[in-house]
Amino acid sequence: MLDIDKEIKEIELKFAEAVFDTHVLYQERIFEEGEDIKGNKSTYSSEPAWISRQNIPREAGKKSKSGKSRYFEGGYAEMKKAVGRRPFVLFGVLQNAIATGLRQVGLLKWELSIPEDKYLTTQNERNKNFFKLSQEEKNYLIKRLNEN
Repeated sequence: MLDIDKEIKEIELKFAEAVFDTHVLYQERIFEEGEDIKGNKSTYSSEPAWISRQNIPREAGKKSKSGKSRYFEGGYAEMKKAVGRRPFVLFGVLQNAIATGLRQVGLLKWELSIPEDKYLTTQNERNKNFFKLSQEEKNYLIKRLNEN
């Protein structure tokens, strides 16, 4: 005899595992590999820039007279290189928000819930192709869901 509740739980578990595994691939692509959904690497502006000291996790750049900002001749790209951080990781706040933001909102429905200030970072024109599932990630999810 078929135990429908048991079957539903097994389907729900299989779905959750596939979602979590796909979420891991998504995070690795963005934060480890620094690639958008098409495989393009993240690039940063090399226009000279003054950057607030609050936005730099360690000492780098030429100090302003007030000491509240730092100058980088090579712009944000130079600053990222100077502080030795991967793409989209400066203090780790966005990465942490995405890593911990996956929520189940229905029987077979999940969403990525992140704070609004971090969400805006994911939606600006420069970043919007990073914070979507790539075709490879979608294919992986479908493959996992079709496994017996």
